[in-house]
Amino acid sequence: MKRLKLHTRSDTATVNTAWANLWLCLLLLALMAISLPAFAAPIDPALLPTADIPEPLEVLWKERGGRIVIDSVCFNYPKDSADYKSCRKLAAKKFKEECERYTTLYYDSKPFYYDEYKSGKLKYCTASDEIH
Repeated sequence: MKRLKLHTRSDTATVNTAWANLWLCLLLLALMAISLPAFAAPIDPALLPTADIPEPLEVLWKERGGRIVIDSVCFNYPKDSADYKSCRKLAAKKFKEECERYTTLYYDSKPFYYDEYKSGKLKYCTASDEIH
């Protein structure tokens, strides 16, 4: 009758590798448990760095009879300021984009919506032409 060996070199290496993996997992868990409060701690906004990010420009205008009064575009900024000039450029871009959008809607729409899209097209395309 043959005797069977219980442990061979490969069995010992497997057991050692398993123990090493177990210790590694326990070490990682301990490190995570220690560092977790640092991640979960509330952040004081006063300690965060600040950046000098300018406020976004707000393009405002007045309308009369469904048309944009060009002289009133960016009335919320002083006329001699840099913000006024930037606002007018932004308004020109916005009017052009809206003109293109309403033009597309007008030509692609059903007859029921023609009047609504036509008035939007007229308002923005006229303003786009006049602001340049």
